[in-house]
Amino acid sequence: MSLINKKNSSRDRPRTKRRNQAFSKQSFVHRTRSAQIFLYVMALGVTLRLIYVQIYRNDHYASLASEQYMREYTLHAPRGMVFDRNGMTVALNKERYDLTVNKRAVTDINQLAEQLAEVTGNSKKSISDKLSKQKSYAVLNRNIDSELATVIESSKFPGVQIIESSERHYPFKHVSAQVIGFSDIDGKGLSGVELQYDHILAGKDGWSILQKDARGKSVMPITARTKESVRGDNVILTIDNSMQTIAEEEISRAVKKRNAIDGTAIITNPGTGEILAMASAPGFDANNVGSTSPNAWRIRSITDIFEPGSTFKVVTLMLALQDSSIKESDLIFCENGSIQLFGETINDSEKHAWLSVLDIFKHSSNIGTAKLAMQIGKEKLYRAARNFGFGNKTGIGLPGEVGGILKRTPDWSKLTTAAMSYGHEVAVTALQMAMAYGAIANGGMLMKPAILKEIQTADGIPLHQFRPQIIRNIMDARTAEKMTQVLISVVEDGSGINAKIPGVKLAGKTGTAQKPNPLTGGYSNRNFVASFVGYYPANQAKLLIYVSVDEPYPVHSGGSVAAPVVRRILERIINVYETQKPTQNPIFTKIEPVEQSLIPDVKGRRIEVAQKVLEEGGIGYRLEGNGIFVSSQASDDQGVILKLQPVDLASEYTKMPDLTGLSIREAVAKLSVRGLRVKIKGSGKVDSQEPKPKTEMKVGSRCYLTCSPVIAIDEINIGAM
Repeated sequence: MSLINKKNSSRDRPRTKRRNQAFSKQSFVHRTRSAQIFLYVMALGVTLRLIYVQIYRNDHYASLASEQYMREYTLHAPRGMVFDRNGMTVALNKERYDLTVNKRAVTDINQLAEQLAEVTGNSKKSISDKLSKQKSYAVLNRNIDSELATVIESSKFPGVQIIESSERHYPFKHVSAQVIGFSDIDGKGLSGVELQYDHILAGKDGWSILQKDARGKSVMPITARTKESVRGDNVILTIDNSMQTIAEEEISRAVKKRNAIDGTAIITNPGTGEILAMASAPGFDANNVGSTSPNAWRIRSITDIFEPGSTFKVVTLMLALQDSSIKESDLIFCENGSIQLFGETINDSEKHAWLSVLDIFKHSSNIGTAKLAMQIGKEKLYRAARNFGFGNKTGIGLPGEVGGILKRTPDWSKLTTAAMSYGHEVAVTALQMAMAYGAIANGGMLMKPAILKEIQTADGIPLHQFRPQIIRNIMDARTAEKMTQVLISVVEDGSGINAKIPGVKLAGKTGTAQKPNPLTGGYSNRNFVASFVGYYPANQAKLLIYVSVDEPYPVHSGGSVAAPVVRRILERIINVYETQKPTQNPIFTKIEPVEQSLIPDVKGRRIEVAQKVLEEGGIGYRLEGNGIFVSSQASDDQGVILKLQPVDLASEYTKMPDLTGLSIREAVAKLSVRGLRVKIKGSGKVDSQEPKPKTEMKVGSRCYLTCSPVIAIDEINIGAM
């Protein structure tokens, strides 16, 4: 058995070896296949990861990469410029250069401080101190000049950068500073026109993507990824820079001379409502806002209210002239200068016994004005004051405007009617007073004041142009002309004689208002507001000047303090502009060629209305003669010639013209230049008239016209034409 077993054992060895070899081969194949599967899985994982990264997370990783080698910069839009009415730049953009250091790119700060000290002229210590106090980014100098910026950039100091930007610059410094306003370091308007029209001036910012190098320095723009900024539009003001300068100089002089707190001067074109100058003193330099008190930034003409005093008497004057129960020649007893009324004493600056209605206003009698107002009644006085614009904002379009104070009649005391008639118990702004007198000067229309003349693109393309806006017609032309005659007498030999200029026909009114005393509840005997308003030429006003001086001392009357200021302003303006041709004068329209077929018929209309019609049509014109109505018109290749005819106030009577066969327009034109009112029945041509032709009529009387065919037409108000 053992032998057999041994034989069998020896025979089995090769078989076992072969089995082991087969097993080893099978194991190798298995391991190889496992490795292959592992590699396949790895490849699949990498592939899926790549797909995930490249497709599903592409934006995320691209953004991370771009942050490392790209930077987005804002391209700030250049701010639009501001011009005066004659094209003079009053607000512009000035290049600005700031010296900065990125400390992370600096290896030797001590050496850099020494190099910059040599170039800038600053001490090495001051530069080192700034670099040590600030972290990774330091601003060494702001607003360096362009030559120094060029030298520093060309030196290529490590980490040093010149940051270029622009800042607002006002070349005339304090001139129009309150009106124009100012903007902050980022170019955002903070006051005045800069604030009100910030959305127009600001423009639209753009952006640019810049590529960076390994140190983070911008090396080149990627032009395909840039959005250009859009420059802001330009604003053209109604302000005349020369008149503004004159007004500021004279009101500043008056405030200083009279030891006053502050003062205001306004110049307007009463026919259009345009503001030609709006000055306040004390003022400030718009380029150096931080050095002045915010109190100086206010546009006092629209933000400050005060009791106007005697300049408010025109409200009662208008009502007296329109009241059929009151005659101009009626005599009013003025109590020899003093009267007790409802427990209060009313005084006049001069003692008068009996004065006519017109003389009451010529001599500015408080007592006479109060008696007339009480005869007229508080309801009419309130409505008239409201129609003149008091108690409401004028709508000039500047920030900070207030509406003043005009109490409703239920809140009036027994004394209010009398007190308000001479400018107490009511509060107004200087601009409200100017616009109210403008309504008298232009024949009866309360105009909306305008500070914005035009908006243009940076290329000069007009986007918006000013058009005169009539708020309401508050009196007829006849009443306005009578009021003007009274105001002329105030200047010629009344309380406003200090405004008189030889050879110049000026209409005006003084105001001397006591300021309320909050401690006593009454009025101060020391603190006053002195004012004067005048317009020129009196019968065809192109300029209106209003001046108020707050708390002058020791002289405080409007005639002594404010009237001379108006005189000096007007004298200087006349010296500047009267020597020029009308086409060079910004307050006169420029004659332009016009097609004859486009010229409207303005005969018989008041000059202010005729001017408005022509200006709205873009038609140039020139005036011949003096008057308030257009008697005839002619034209040449340059424009329209308007011949003016005044209503003869020296005569109380006129003759009725023959109107038969004329159109309503032609008939009204003939009647208006004669100062006659009219009521019309029907439409078409005039069939009959009452009274008959050549009948002598009193100026201001009404006549009746019957036209064909018969259609009911409401009464036409000549004063509104």
